[in-house]
Amino acid sequence: MSEGHYFVDVESAGPKNGIFAFGIAYCRGVDLETVQTGEVYIHLRTPEEIRQGTDWKQVWINHGYDMGTFDWWMDGKLDTLNTLQDPNSPNIVFSQIEFIDRINALIREAEEYAGVTIAWSDTICFDTCEISNLLAKGDYPRFQFNRQGNYRSGMEVDSYIKGLLNLGPFVHWKLFGEMEKKYLDMYKGRDVPHNHLPGNDAHHNLKRVVAAQLFQQSGGLVGARDMEKGVDTIMSAFKVIFILLILLLLFFAVIPVFTE
Repeated sequence: MSEGHYFVDVESAGPKNGIFAFGIAYCRGVDLETVQTGEVYIHLRTPEEIRQGTDWKQVWINHGYDMGTFDWWMDGKLDTLNTLQDPNSPNIVFSQIEFIDRINALIREAEEYAGVTIAWSDTICFDTCEISNLLAKGDYPRFQFNRQGNYRSGMEVDSYIKGLLNLGPFVHWKLFGEMEKKYLDMYKGRDVPHNHLPGNDAHHNLKRVVAAQLFQQSGGLVGARDMEKGVDTIMSAFKVIFILLILLLLFFAVIPVFTE
């Protein structure tokens, strides 16, 4: 069986409210032409709230969802929330057990299609834990196991790329972004928006995983040499400045001798 990759992504109504949207993207090997995606959402509203057109703030209050997360969704993401909660979407379900069944089925499809041994996420401490808890509620193997019940590992994409580029875990996000753009963007192919639709976000991040693998296969790990060059450049600049300061001091020291 070939080894591919799959990436999972979720959306939530709050840190204590669980997830209401799940997305997955997967491919065979490092071939981005073989990418497949899937999504499933669960209603945040009751059928009565949908019929009455209850506004989102009242829905959040009615169900005790986290208000900080509500503010986050209202900050330019209302269209996305409406898309995820469209009653006519083929991806939306009402019952939690159907939500869980669909998540399990999507993961199984990814494993069968891509032959994966590693699952990927961008927030390994949240997304995968929430998915694992839901799978257990449905009496399915938790997320640390494949759908046949065999143990498998997972990885977090930012950590992987930071290691590949020889960047520390606490590197500033701006430098991290610049390094990723410089070395990996050429391998990512067409752009996929990161817009909080979980299928798109999973696809976007899967491309990052594949780009990192392609970079590594091309003889990557130039990040270390690049940073060394950066340090050498800074040190050289300091040396030049130091020499100029010495010359300037000598200049002002010598001037009085000639003016006396």
